[in-house]
Amino acid sequence: MSLTKIAQNLEIIERGRDPEALPRPRFTGTIKSIIVQGTAAQKSSVDLDGLQMGGGQIGGALQTFRFLDYFEITKLDNLNFPTAHISSYNYFGPPSFYLANCAHGIFPATMAFHNLTFDYLPYYDSIEYDTTTCTSSTMPALTISGSGRGYGSLYESDSNNLISWDQGDPNVCTWTGTNSSTWTDPGNWSNCANVNGYPGPSDEILVPATPNQPTVTGDIYIAAVALGTGGGTVTIATGANLFIGGIPFTGSINSNLNFRGDAATCSTCSVYLWDKTAAVANGATLGLGTGITVYSGGYQGLTFGKTNRHVGDYGSLKTIHNSSVVAEWPSIKPMNPNSRNALIFVGKTTAQSSSIDVNGLKLSEVSTISSWTDFTYLDYWNIVRFDNVIIDSSNNTDTLADTAITIGNCPDSLMGDKNWDGIDFVDGYVNPGKNISINGSTCTSLPGGGVPEMTDLTGGTNTGYGAAYESDPNGLIQWN
Repeated sequence: MSLTKIAQNLEIIERGRDPEALPRPRFTGTIKSIIVQGTAAQKSSVDLDGLQMGGGQIGGALQTFRFLDYFEITKLDNLNFPTAHISSYNYFGPPSFYLANCAHGIFPATMAFHNLTFDYLPYYDSIEYDTTTCTSSTMPALTISGSGRGYGSLYESDSNNLISWDQGDPNVCTWTGTNSSTWTDPGNWSNCANVNGYPGPSDEILVPATPNQPTVTGDIYIAAVALGTGGGTVTIATGANLFIGGIPFTGSINSNLNFRGDAATCSTCSVYLWDKTAAVANGATLGLGTGITVYSGGYQGLTFGKTNRHVGDYGSLKTIHNSSVVAEWPSIKPMNPNSRNALIFVGKTTAQSSSIDVNGLKLSEVSTISSWTDFTYLDYWNIVRFDNVIIDSSNNTDTLADTAITIGNCPDSLMGDKNWDGIDFVDGYVNPGKNISINGSTCTSLPGGGVPEMTDLTGGTNTGYGAAYESDPNGLIQWN
């Protein structure tokens, strides 16, 4: 059943049918799917019990239900809101409800929406209302029960405190591993008072180094990695995905956490860090083992340390494997093909610098636009180790102004490793693009003196290797 035209009153009736049964009647639409707006004499009403929303193309200011003026809400139960648009970096959906002019609305005396399933991460809030015209004096309090990736109080716009969610408040869930390594076993977590008993989209997690470490075997959505005692390792099974963040979250890792694939050469064991300000912050270290792919950030990439939401922070990247097999090395890719910076290092002070300590890392599928940078050492950075790194720009459609490595503000920073061995610049760098660009005014010399000595990767492509592709006004780089 598909509705393509809305009359003044919308009511779904299927005689003798359980409204909780699947499949439900389906409404398909695009942009603003259902607008409910009547007149003072004739209010538009909605009475729904059992409906599957079709989902529309994502754009600006979308709402599935828009109650704008002179409306009546009789019932809104057993509704499913699926993902509106899916790509390799976008699983978002539109807000499900928007209300305005509530003084002109008619509501149930006790207003509750039952069994709503939000099968998306919302690009905006799941439920929002006009805070001026919808207050406690113009509408009753609303109680919501349900589930899904977009379910919970962190996905609302509710400054007047009119909405309550059944088991929908955020928690900091701590891994205990009491029963097993199964992520979805509630007995392996403490303080998870949500619908499932294990971390959901509104929850932050802490994973200490317990005897049983968690394994993700499906698609899992969480808000962030919390502050606290971490240091554990999460294994991602083949074909599984761990999504961290998503609007309104920042995808932040705020305590030490390691990731590895369940097979050393896994190419489908993935972690997604959502949002353009995704960061490893508050002194945390992101450790990467074999067989793992991390999709980083959005338009800004993945920041280690300070962002506009993490003032004064610092963070670190470290590989935690000993493999010399390129196919086993962890990989970092931008979720968004329009990402301008892949990895940004900007710390708090020289003593609290954002550091990189890698030996065996792949950075690939960087950008489809110009002016991107793979590694940006911005301020208060520390290059502890930088060996056996593949920087692959071969999938770029525009390499005219691209730079693989940018280095700036050397006096504030540290460089423990000045022998960069096995660096493979895949694809050429057409002028003015550069493999390395060092700021000539802020880096008249490198931290601690000396020059970085570069060697290429044995058996690598090395099509962008050499002094012909550098920007080094003070002659600080030596190519071997």
